[in-house]
Amino acid sequence: MAMTKKEKEAFDEAILRAETLAALRWTTLINPDIPIPKKDKTTGWLYDVYSKKVYEAWSRSNEHGAMPYYPDNGTKRGAALYSTKSLALAAMRCAIEMQSAQELLDVDKLIEGHKKTQVFFNDKLVPLSDIGLAPEQWSALSYDEQKKILSFYC
Repeated sequence: MAMTKKEKEAFDEAILRAETLAALRWTTLINPDIPIPKKDKTTGWLYDVYSKKVYEAWSRSNEHGAMPYYPDNGTKRGAALYSTKSLALAAMRCAIEMQSAQELLDVDKLIEGHKKTQVFFNDKLVPLSDIGLAPEQWSALSYDEQKKILSFYC
């Protein structure tokens, strides 16, 4: 039986949600498998987290760059490379996971810090600054003292 337009939209939304939840996973850390050469030149793959691109690259002991190879035209340090594009893509995903996790942790810390500056009373948030107390002063009060202060201000 054919789906209605509304059912199709709901189905597509459910698929997208499932795919998004599946993307929230940890993958194994992948290190470059081609070491920085002691002499000569190696070729392989690198990635750029910011542009989310993988590219062919070359490396010498003292410089590296994107292909094609131009001597003395790279970044001034050697780089370990990935032997395949697949490895570089997987390593980039892992790097983005770590970066995203750090950003989420930073937001969680902001939320936690903000929570400490507010209290719930009568189903609403009351900023401690409205009652003239710092979080450490508030937590030093007994429950009865807190309740008395809140009932006066709210």
